[in-house]
Amino acid sequence: MLGVGDAPEESLTTSLRGALASYYFVPNMTDRDAMVRALGLLTHRFGKIDRIESLNEHWLEQEAALRDDFNVFRTARGRDAPVEKQGRHARRLPRTRHSVHRG
Repeated sequence: MLGVGDAPEESLTTSLRGALASYYFVPNMTDRDAMVRALGLLTHRFGKIDRIESLNEHWLEQEAALRDDFNVFRTARGRDAPVEKQGRHARRLPRTRHSVHRG
């Protein structure tokens, strides 16, 4: 797991530091250029990023923009299945065996 955050690495708990393969400190996470540089560096070092998740609703817009920038699809916890919306209700459509060319 890779991490990007606005807390200095030294302030992370020992268990969190142990769980991360790499951590990139960004003093201001609202600085879009800094976030793009951070993910660019992590992509360069570790290869294509397969998931971008935040733990705070505040970052959802930033998270979505970074997913678009780095061509990351939402695959966590089955959320890659298409959703059919009907008013307030939504249901998951069944997955198909058809391959999709992404590129």
